[in-house]
Amino acid sequence: MKFKIILLVCLLQLPCIVSSQEVVISGFPTGVGRSVDADFFKPYQKDLQIIADSLHKYPLAVAIITGGADGQTFKDGDDSKNPSLALGRAHTLRSFLTTQFQINPLQIIISSEEVSSKGADGRYASVYISHDSREIIRLGDRLATIEAQPSTGDLLTRIQALEEQPPVEKHFTEVTSFSEKFGLQVSAGFSSSPFGGIPIVGGAVTWDRTLFFELNAGHTFWKNDFSQANLDLRTNKCLIGGQILFFPFKNKQIGLLGGWVRIEEISNQYHEYVKMSEGALLGARFIPFKHFSLTAAYNPSTHKIVSNRKSIYKNDQFNLSINYYDLLGGGR
Repeated sequence: MKFKIILLVCLLQLPCIVSSQEVVISGFPTGVGRSVDADFFKPYQKDLQIIADSLHKYPLAVAIITGGADGQTFKDGDDSKNPSLALGRAHTLRSFLTTQFQINPLQIIISSEEVSSKGADGRYASVYISHDSREIIRLGDRLATIEAQPSTGDLLTRIQALEEQPPVEKHFTEVTSFSEKFGLQVSAGFSSSPFGGIPIVGGAVTWDRTLFFELNAGHTFWKNDFSQANLDLRTNKCLIGGQILFFPFKNKQIGLLGGWVRIEEISNQYHEYVKMSEGALLGARFIPFKHFSLTAAYNPSTHKIVSNRKSIYKNDQFNLSINYYDLLGGGR
């Protein structure tokens, strides 16, 4: 009978003490899950103390912590709507409450939410004490479990014994297999060269949208005049090359590249080059906005001209290109 009275009193008091206690902590750094310093929560210390006091006073109360992730894009297809970011923010707040306020982990339930809009308001973690009827029934089940356990101690002793058990959290974590990190990129654009501009197309195999193995080819649709022994050779420019790109930062659209390129002017009379440039590429790629990239590369190379078969070294040469691209699969 004593047990039933305690249960009834707790259930009647719980909705009164938790009517509107909720703290929303927004402005989490972009792309950060669990690496937030404790000072980040200082402006909310007073409100979190109220939550903690209620949980200490009423050990049957349950706090709901919800982590949120906005739609901020870091790289094409790499956005913060990954459930791990939202859960990471919820776990950060849970860790702060259990360590700073000594709240029993059994009184905390973790959840997450995805927000399509971008901005600091979508990168948040909130906590409130549940007064939903389903949570009240769950509290009753917990007390019934305590009552059913064989023990010689009183009710408080059995509650404490149950609370010493490790917390059980149920959530889903998105797991990406090794093969799913591979993707394909296709591109088209325009590149400079020692002999003038060249339209180019490209294709790349990517891994985790961090490492790119790319091939490029180009050819002009127009002809240039080039005379040899009073013969107009009417040449086209062509390009072929390969490069490896590495994007070291997840939230910055800057990548490093290294590769090789060969650029020629081909005679329509002899189907051989009359001008040739061949050499290494060392540079960087910048993505100012989705589907467009700018590439700048230092291109020390050897040059040949049909009238002079001796190679000439050019060490002051740079190539620039602009491309429109589309990336399929391989997302983080």
